[in-house]
Amino acid sequence: MTIALERPPAATAPLAVTFQLAEQRYALPLDAVAQVVRLPDLVVIAGAPPAVCGLLNLRGVFLPVLAGRRLVGAPDAFSLESCVVLVVVDGRPALGLLVDEVEAVRRFPPDGFARAGHSAPFVAGVLREREESAILLDPAALLAVAAGAQ
Repeated sequence: MTIALERPPAATAPLAVTFQLAEQRYALPLDAVAQVVRLPDLVVIAGAPPAVCGLLNLRGVFLPVLAGRRLVGAPDAFSLESCVVLVVVDGRPALGLLVDEVEAVRRFPPDGFARAGHSAPFVAGVLREREESAILLDPAALLAVAAGAQ
């Protein structure tokens, strides 16, 4: 099953896909998300970096899938709501990110971004809107994790 992402009209406020990982809200920039798919069968690969939980066959192209919970230090857990967010780097699908649940496409205020201080290398910062926030992930840094560089 594939979930279509409607792209709201362009505006100055950043758009992000928000999702849950271990009871925390995270986000990826909308332009870095190709699609969301329900948890498919993954091909397990021996010798993969610890954060890689397998390969996803996307219409004949195999993409590494990162276990989002492992990235944030939480134990693996899968449910019927688990999804793989297909992340785009340099204009093409590059990897999948296994998340607990995809929430929505949200518009954050232009002044709602704060750079991350001392955090994991794949964290770009925090998006804030009123009393809600989401940890913004860096797609290029996620690709480096999938390659075993982080």
